[in-house]
Amino acid sequence: MSTLTLKSGANCLARRLAVTDEPALLAYLDGLSAESRSRFGPHPFESETVQCICQNLPNDDVLRYVAVSPNEEIVAYLLVKAGTLPEDRRRYENEGWVLDEKNTCTFAPSVADVWQSSGLGNAMFGIILEDLRAYPFRQMLLWGGVQASNERAIRYYTRNGFEAVGRFWHDGKENLDMVKALN
Repeated sequence: MSTLTLKSGANCLARRLAVTDEPALLAYLDGLSAESRSRFGPHPFESETVQCICQNLPNDDVLRYVAVSPNEEIVAYLLVKAGTLPEDRRRYENEGWVLDEKNTCTFAPSVADVWQSSGLGNAMFGIILEDLRAYPFRQMLLWGGVQASNERAIRYYTRNGFEAVGRFWHDGKENLDMVKALN
């Protein structure tokens, strides 16, 4: 657990998702705006999925991080999956990228709408990078890419060392695949 102090002076607690976080995670996902929901989609947002995620945390191949506000609300939810998703792997291979599953992880961040642009995403990413030093990962991909129209997210990724390596269409939208080298 780490305490984060944001640009506004607000504090949050950064930690891994816990089995007991099921109601708070469901509330977080329910509270995302339609726009945020359309841009973050690593899994369905319904109660059954959240319950399954929380109950299976010890056996999960996904590291799930949350930021919790002083009033105990989850205000950010970020995922790091060991390896790649099959559809992501196919796209990267079509672009000529060789992905080593043992040394690659896949990243999916989200921040509650009212906390976006607060510095929370950057602070959480720093915590995650520190945590990932214990793993053999040498590169990080974006989970499902990023929508090309999501300029704020692209700035965030670029600022944090990601590089665009390909473009693709999904659900009628142009998307970018981006990669970050890890040390």
